[in-house]
Amino acid sequence: EALAVLGLSVPASVVGAALVTHGSLSRRMSAHAEAMRELDALADARAAREAGRTGPG
Repeated sequence: EALAVLGLSVPASVVGAALVTHGSLSRRMSAHAEAMRELDALADARAAREAGRTGPG
């Protein structure tokens, strides 16, 4: 009986660990994507300012 409980707990713990890992990775990737969008917006704004300064003169 104890061996059966142990046998059932191993797959459950493996599934739990996989779900935690997937969730953690998903959150980190979302944060990274958001940071990259912010950096792109800053770079675009800077490029627009630079283009305005070096316009036809």
